[in-house]
Amino acid sequence: MSNTEDPYSTFIQSSTWHGPLVAAEVILSAHPEIASHDIHTAALLGDDIAVSRFISLDPHNATAKGGPYGWDAL
Repeated sequence: MSNTEDPYSTFIQSSTWHGPLVAAEVILSAHPEIASHDIHTAALLGDDIAVSRFISLDPHNATAKGGPYGWDAL
């Protein structure tokens, strides 16, 4: 499941997989920029201020497909 060349995708996969979140926490610690990468990571992290900012920038962000699964952010 891990792709060390793409910490963003690996973070999302680690954050949404059943089990401990240790791998996701390690990735986020090594790549803190992931937290503000897009609305998908903001939603995963429960950052309502960042989610609101992404929606304010472009309302389509709320339903934009993204991440390794092509899911809607919200």
